Amino acid sequence: MTLKVFEDNTFVAQTVAAAGDRRVLVVDAGGSLRCSMVGDNVAQAACDNGWAGLLIFGAIRDSQVIAVSISACRHS
Repeated sequence: MTLKVFEDNTFVAQTVAAAGDRRVLVVDAGGSLRCSMVGDNVAQAACDNGWAGLLIFGAIRDSQVIAVSISACRHS
């Protein structure tokens, strides 16, 4: 499933609050670093609701306390 958002993670939080059925959520936030798309609460909701993973083109926060592996790539 893909969400296209910009500097607002409301739809991301709403989406991971629903059953993920082992799907991967792709969030296209346009690469913006001004608003995080995922923090520890959203990541925990994704885990609790059965999402297999999150792929974020944008910012995340709380990476030190998110209990999953995080990979980061930079584009130019």
